[in-house]
Amino acid sequence: MGLMQTSPFMATPTAGSRTEYPDMNMTIDYFVSEEANVCVFHSRPFSKALSWFEYDSKTNQLDFVMEDGDIRNFAIPVDPTLRSYFHNAHVISVIQFNPVTNDVENGVELPLIIHAAA
Repeated sequence: MGLMQTSPFMATPTAGSRTEYPDMNMTIDYFVSEEANVCVFHSRPFSKALSWFEYDSKTNQLDFVMEDGDIRNFAIPVDPTLRSYFHNAHVISVIQFNPVTNDVENGVELPLIIHAAA
């Protein structure tokens, strides 16, 4: 899972994962808590403003949707055992951190849209 970043949760995160994108020099981590709080940390700014997230429980992927409606050219794989946490979340806390100092640079809460498997 890699190094864990400081969590915004009152309690310890239940689970999480790190995905690395060497071509963009970016890492993205997600964490979930028992209370179905979801947080995404990223190490670099996005090229476009991020507007919302979409979780597809059939493919177990979390997609990033940008301000122009484009889905970012990557998706974070989500462990299927965490499906219920994502289904009970309504927003995702998004935090950009400095990859050298690990200090928080900015953060925002964005809506989460669920696509349930049929």
